[in-house]
Formats: sequence, structure tokens, C-alpha cells
Amino acid sequence: MPRVVDHAARRLEIVHALWAVIHARGLDSVSFRAVAEAGGVSIGRIQHYFPSKAALIREGCAQMVAAAEGKYREQAATAPPGSRLWALLSGSIPGTDAERLGAAVWYAYLAKSVSDPALAEIVLDAVRTSRSEAIQLLRAVRDELAATPDAALEEDALALLALGDGLTQRVLVGALDSAEAREVLARELTRQGVEGGSA
Repeated sequence: MPRVVDHAARRLEIVHALWAVIHARGLDSVSFRAVAEAGGVSIGRIQHYFPSKAALIREGCAQMVAAAEGKYREQAATAPPGSRLWALLSGSIPGTDAERLGAAVWYAYLAKSVSDPALAEIVLDAVRTSRSEAIQLLRAVRDELAATPDAALEEDALALLALGDGLTQRVLVGALDSAEAREVLARELTRQGVEGGSA
């Protein structure tokens, strides 16, 4: 009987090894050999799934976005708008070693996307999706209180997303710990009248 191979699991195994290389040495140090060593797999296996280093790097970026979106959907599935907004904004603030690794790798992708159009497309799509979701959730929260002009909603949503990004960066470099960052975010959401956020 032929052995059943889980190709999706093998691809994800390779992507996890890629992320370990990016975290340890940076995106410019990625090679099939480095990823093979990090993942304990053969170079041939990597080449079977990814025709080039660029394809592997793009897949890693897309998988990171998909994982973040999946985590958000899981956290916010049946939650009220305020709690969903909290999950969206606080989700990138690393609280564990694995989350810290993920955030560091994401920022490596962000930096590389400035000069790599294929990565830029993935990153920009993720950023646009976050912005649309934040505006929608803020509108839902504020509609319960009073009508707010769309322009103000967009500006406030952008400011909240920027605050979440900035807090994530401060946690990554050790200027804040995760709890402090979440407290700052919770205070700002409370100031804006959003219930459901908590540190």
C-alpha cells in the first residue's frame, strides 16, 4: 500500500525552517542549504516544493499572513466588535518566545517588501485588510454610541493600527514588555469609548 504523504504539512515544515533561518540570520541569509539544515530535511525536498529561493520566501510571507488571519478569526469568531478590535490590534504584540520570533520575522518581511514587489503585494494586501477590518469594527462600536463621520473613523482606525504596530516594535526591542504594551493599548481603546479590550 503506498504511503500517504501530507504535502501541506511538508510545505509548512519547510516554511517553519525558513522562519528559523530568517530569525537567526536575516532574510538575505536564506538559502536552500540553510533552510535544509534548520529543518533537518534534504535540499531536494525543498526544491520539490519550491522552485526557487524567491518562491520559498514568498510562500513564507503568505503563510505568515494566513496564520495571523487564522488566529484572529479564531479569537474573534463570536466576539462583540470591541473585543474583535482588541484582538486585531493586540494580536501582533508578542507575549511568548514563539510570538516574538513571528513578529521579528514579519518585520524582516516588511523591510524586504520595500524593494521586492512580490513581497510588497502580500504585505500591502494584509495591511489593507487590517485597515478595512479596523474601520468596520470601529464603526460598529461607534454606531452603538453615536454616528461618526467616515473620515474620522478612517483616521482613528489608522491611528489605532499605528499604535499597535509601534507597541509591537517596542516589545521586540525590549523597550516595553508585553503586559505594558497591552495596558497602553487598552487605555487608548477605553479613551476612544471601545469596550471589550483588556490588558
